[in-house]
Order: sequence, then C-alpha cells, then structure tokens
Amino acid sequence: MAQFGEIRVDFITYTTGVSPSEGSVTLPVSGLVNSPTFSGDVSVSGIFTANTINVTTLSGTTISGDVVKGAIVSGATVTGDAVVATTITGGTISGVTITAPTVTTSTGLFASGSAAAPSITFIGDTDVGLFTGAANTLSFTTSGTRWWTLSGDGSFYTFSSGAFQVPTGTTAARPTTGLTGMIRYNSTLAQYEGYSQDAWALLGGGATGSGGDRVFVLNEQNVTTNYTLPSGNNATSCGPITIDDGVEVIVGDDQNWAIV
Repeated sequence: MAQFGEIRVDFITYTTGVSPSEGSVTLPVSGLVNSPTFSGDVSVSGIFTANTINVTTLSGTTISGDVVKGAIVSGATVTGDAVVATTITGGTISGVTITAPTVTTSTGLFASGSAAAPSITFIGDTDVGLFTGAANTLSFTTSGTRWWTLSGDGSFYTFSSGAFQVPTGTTAARPTTGLTGMIRYNSTLAQYEGYSQDAWALLGGGATGSGGDRVFVLNEQNVTTNYTLPSGNNATSCGPITIDDGVEVIVGDDQNWAIV
C-alpha cells in the first residue's frame, strides 16, 4: 500500500539576477496558492480555463490563449481565439473573434390607444402621451384629454380654449433668415408681426394703445432693405421716413405711397 508523507513550508526563497548582481526574494507559500497576487508582466500560454476571472484590470499584460472572459482588458496585448470581456480599451487584439450583441432594427408596433389611455405613455403618468384616433392622424393627450391632432395632410388642430404662445423677442432677435408664414410677437414694437414679401410687417394692420385703446398705428422710420409694394396695393406711412443708401422702395404703376 502506497504511503504518503507531508512537507510543510511557510516560505520559499529564490535567487534573482545574475552574479554579481544576484539577490534573493522570499514569498509566503500561502500567497502562491491561495488568492495569489502577481506584479509585472504575466504570460499565459495554452488554454486558460476558469469559471470566473476575478480581475478588475489587466494592464500592460500579455495574454496568449483561447479565452479571456469577464474581465476589463486595458492597455494589453491579447491573442487567442475568443475574447468575451466587459470593456476592452487601449489594447491590441489580434487573431481573435469578438461577438457583438445582435441589434434589432424591426419596426415597433403600438395599439391605437385613446385620449384616456394613450398607447405611448409614461410610467407614473399614463394619461399623458400619443395615440391615433383615426387613420393618418397623430393626437397628443394630457390629463386624459386630447388637445392637439396632426392630420395626414399636415394640418394641425388644437382643441384647447386656452392660448397658444407664439415666439416672443425684440426686433434684433428676429430670425436671421425670414421664411414666408413666420409669426412672432415683437417685444420692441409691442405688436404681432409676420414675414411675407421678403419683409417683416405688422399682422392685420391693427392699432395699439394703452388700456385696450386701439388708437396708434405704428411704423418704423427707417427703410433698411429693398421693398416692393404688392400688386394692387397702396401704402401709407407716418414720416419722416429715411431710406438707406442703396435701398429701393418700388411703387408700381397705378400705386401710391403716401407719407404724412
């Protein structure tokens, strides 16, 4: 019957370097067997197999083998057949296969929903969201009530009895490039204005005043850009009016521009 003995060693001392610069290093045996800690370059050749690699960072390390799994590989050179890692940054990976997650690009489909129960909504506020009440329409609901609908022809409908706030700003804050149909409130002139015929103009031509008095029709005193009176229209302005150098105001045949 085979007999087995026992050797007990607490420390191992080995020699490093070459004479005359050799030295000695002493390591506890427990550190080599139970949860060993390595410093410097570590080379692993062959198959490295483990259920779990409890390594936060492999930095400046050469790993040569088949599998590196569940680690953060930073600034390392990795060669092998497969790398399955949480994060790989700043390293060189050659001769490996990296399997990326599958990205689904199919269309998401939702129920039509209703104002009280929109099909696209939010956790904790399920009566706010989007739904479609009819073919080719998109409706917006808050507090379980439909307030806005966008139809298939681009028309926008509001069902509120409240107010719609248009953009507000000074004359200097007008959009750099005006587009026909723009509407805003001019806080410098205290009036609503719209963009048409390559210029901003008072909406509706109405008057303004204090306390609701519709008395004062306002116009600016300086013409800074070219302007052509629309065909079939006359114009009036309260002078004096200054036209900048190089700027033209074109008044067509059978039209009048009266300055009072």
